[in-house]
Amino acid sequence: MADKMELIGKSVLVVDDEPSVLTSVSMMLESRGCEVHQSNSGMDALEKIPAIVDSLDCIILDYTMPKLNGMQVLTKIRESNIATPVIICSGLLLDQPTGPDAVLPDFILSKPFRLQDLTNKIIELSHPSN
Repeated sequence: MADKMELIGKSVLVVDDEPSVLTSVSMMLESRGCEVHQSNSGMDALEKIPAIVDSLDCIILDYTMPKLNGMQVLTKIRESNIATPVIICSGLLLDQPTGPDAVLPDFILSKPFRLQDLTNKIIELSHPSN
């Protein structure tokens, strides 16, 4: 059985415009010992990130949000030279951009997802193997 507190010492930003999803994902991660920051929109996330980026291990973005979708938020994050790993969560099949200037997330997690899958990916991305 997995260690239920395996995210102790990890800090993530969860960004989702659906209050129930934002709350449930945050509570699940907190139950594993993770410190969770929340944003209910891409714009709110972009305002919060500069103040907390040094403590973040991962940013979890919903793909489908009004005004700025997850890929647009990711692009703005990377344009700010922030290298924090980003997971995009989506219930849609995403076409990933291609080309030399394409901005890609570190991982795309399909909804619905299991807590253990998200936990494993946060651990993997916050401890690069190289």
